[in-house]
Amino acid sequence: MTGIRQMADEIGLDTRERIDWANNLERAILMAHVKRPASDVALMRSRHPAALAAVRALKILEAWRDRLPAEFVAEIERDERPS
Repeated sequence: MTGIRQMADEIGLDTRERIDWANNLERAILMAHVKRPASDVALMRSRHPAALAAVRALKILEAWRDRLPAEFVAEIERDERPS
């Protein structure tokens, strides 16, 4: 079982890495080190707001954890791995 705080931390770390990748790719494109369209960077960056919103939502859930029904929290923390 994964806790809400751990999920928020993991998504936050993953998002930080994706932001860094987008920045590095943009720099490499501008310096002509790679031949990729700038739209690749825009596509990468278009995903950042949703991930950052997910982190904020999970942090709010963690802060309100004691006021929420236990079944609700259990459903969020349930481990559903793809088969």
